[in-house]
Amino acid sequence: LRRGTAEIDSLDPARAVLMESAAVLRDVYEGLLRIGPDMQPVSAAAARWEVSPDGRTYTFHLRPQARWSSGEPVTSADFVASWRRLVDPGTGSPNAKQLQAVKNALRIVGGEMPPDALGVAAPDPATLVVTLERPAPLFPFALTHWSVLPTPGGRPPARAGETVSNGAFVLTRWTPGNEVEVRRNRAYWNDAGTRLAGVRYVHFSDSADEYTRFRAGELDVTQNLPMMPLEELRRAQGDAVRISPSLAVYYYGFN
Repeated sequence: LRRGTAEIDSLDPARAVLMESAAVLRDVYEGLLRIGPDMQPVSAAAARWEVSPDGRTYTFHLRPQARWSSGEPVTSADFVASWRRLVDPGTGSPNAKQLQAVKNALRIVGGEMPPDALGVAAPDPATLVVTLERPAPLFPFALTHWSVLPTPGGRPPARAGETVSNGAFVLTRWTPGNEVEVRRNRAYWNDAGTRLAGVRYVHFSDSADEYTRFRAGELDVTQNLPMMPLEELRRAQGDAVRISPSLAVYYYGFN
């Protein structure tokens, strides 16, 4: 699949900021939960989860088939280490507060407590227990964000071609300013449900150029559309125009 994209800022879940980076990260890594077709959190690396009666403790049970692309099992310790790295001030993550509902997270981000004080525990390799500061009904949605995606042992990702990941694809090439390429991960627990051999994210600095390349058949997908009325665009592109819901927040700052 050939997708147009703007520049990627990082392929480290803890450091990435841009949505273009997030699209690649979600192809390469898999978190506990993901957003389903009805825009609600559903199982991903976690097969199931329970919430305590007081709403402060979440217990996640990882899929026994979950594997890293190296063939090693994905464990709860990988999530503990990855989340501790996310909130560690030394990491400098712009999304460190994504876990603010977790016990002690904000104190750790503020440098008041060490990362190992975060309210996450791995009682066994397949179980992750998360303790919250207070009940947070939207916490499952926070776990669909790219910043909480796991890396093996919580370590920063290696360079393209050497990166070990647990998603449907593995990162094979990243040429900054040009393109990112991912290939099918045969070790993925749901590889049977994967339909693509790989994805190429082709970088464009000019949205008009990207749309021109799409119309010429050099791209299969573009999210950059020309500034024209929707009806006119539908006449020009027909069924190629797809409108999908999105979970996002936008704001305008007036000078």
